[in-house]
Amino acid sequence: MNRAAPALLALSGLLLPLPAQSADVAPDALVKTVTLEVVALIARDKEIKAGNRAKLISLIDAKVLPHFNFEAMT
Repeated sequence: MNRAAPALLALSGLLLPLPAQSADVAPDALVKTVTLEVVALIARDKEIKAGNRAKLISLIDAKVLPHFNFEAMT
């Protein structure tokens, strides 16, 4: 899990600027929920734990990026 620690830290940092589309859930609750879900998925996935970056990126694309409104951020 030591190799996943930097990725998890980066992931939590990415979740801080959440978009308005998630306004029905408090931002801190959304960050906690998504982070716990992603950490659980990483913990169960042997390929990600073995260092498969492509699979980790795919997981982040699927679970984290939908919470960002890139048009509003730019």
